[in-house]
Amino acid sequence: MFVPMQHNMDMLKLGLFLDSNIINNLSERSNIAPIGFWAQECNPEIKENVLQQYKIDEELINSSDAVLINTTNNNLKLELTTKSIKKGVRPILNNPVGLSHSSLSQIQQLALEIGIPINFCQLGYDLHDIDTPFQEPFIAHLKRNIETHPMSEAAFYEILYHDLATALKITTLDVRKVRAYSLPQCSLSPSALFVMIDFNNSSVITYTLQTQTLQNSIDIQISCGTLHKSYVVPNASASLSLELEKCIEGIVTHTKKRNSIELALVTARLAETILSKISQ
Repeated sequence: MFVPMQHNMDMLKLGLFLDSNIINNLSERSNIAPIGFWAQECNPEIKENVLQQYKIDEELINSSDAVLINTTNNNLKLELTTKSIKKGVRPILNNPVGLSHSSLSQIQQLALEIGIPINFCQLGYDLHDIDTPFQEPFIAHLKRNIETHPMSEAAFYEILYHDLATALKITTLDVRKVRAYSLPQCSLSPSALFVMIDFNNSSVITYTLQTQTLQNSIDIQISCGTLHKSYVVPNASASLSLELEKCIEGIVTHTKKRNSIELALVTARLAETILSKISQ
């Protein structure tokens, strides 16, 4: 059972599965009580006696109310998430990047069967000051600028995934058609990309990515009825520790999930569709 944090209550016991050190960056003012960490290889950056290191992953899962899974090893990410759900422990993933639509569907089905919610810390940019998702027709434009090229395929996919998740927070409508064009052609790490996403109610989202620009940023413009909003978002992602605090706060206060498995599923399907189109 998850309860709001008060001074006379226990914090949420959080286990950490790490590729890198975030332990010392977790704010002590939050509802988080890190109890230990597990890693395939010992991380020399983690200070001795900060937390207990568990030698077996199941032992850490069994000791936790929730676990943060922060790894770039996609097979390990899937394995740890599955183990946590089966143990009745809530998994919080740093992000779903690297998990296919098929893998996410399997995780969702297992979580629904056992009754364990899944959350993601970093899944798209939050549009805080407007009431989304829109139900009426809208037009949205997202433009991503990146200084560096060439990018690795993994880096390109992570950026694409983040930006698509941001776009999909605007709407819950079904996608009708997706068009994608890239330069160079047949590349999974293009220097330029244009995507148009049509929805069944005549709404549309366009997305462009361009490298070798003067700054790293994402520009967002949204028009819906009389609403016209513009955002300029720095390319740098918010710190994992800050996003984790927001995620934990939502868990203990029973507020609406910010970054859900449903959003991850739709994003993964759309990303896979775009990659299949530009690689042909």
